[in-house]
Amino acid sequence: MLSSSSRPRLHPLSPPRTGAASPLQAVCEGCTRIISDRFLLRVNDASWHEHCLQCAACQRPLSATCYCRDTKLYCKSDYQQTVNTLCVPGRKE
Repeated sequence: MLSSSSRPRLHPLSPPRTGAASPLQAVCEGCTRIISDRFLLRVNDASWHEHCLQCAACQRPLSATCYCRDTKLYCKSDYQQTVNTLCVPGRKE
C-alpha cells in the first residue's frame, strides 16, 4: 500500500460464551502479545493495544488519525515530512 489516512477504530472483544470453544484471540501488531483488554484498535486490518499504536518516527500515540506508508504508521507531521523527503524536485530514485 503506497499511502493512506485512517482513523483508528475501537472494537469490543466479545466475551466467551459458556460452554463454547475459546474464540480466536487478537494479537497486537505492535507488541505481539494477546489483547485481553475490553477494546482493541483496528488499523489496516491489524489489531493493536491502544498504548501500542504509535508513530513509527516520533513514537507519539496515534489516537485520532494515522497515516500509513510502506506498512509503517505515522502522525500527520511525520508522514508529511516522509512524503516531502521522498518527493524532492529533481531527485531521481
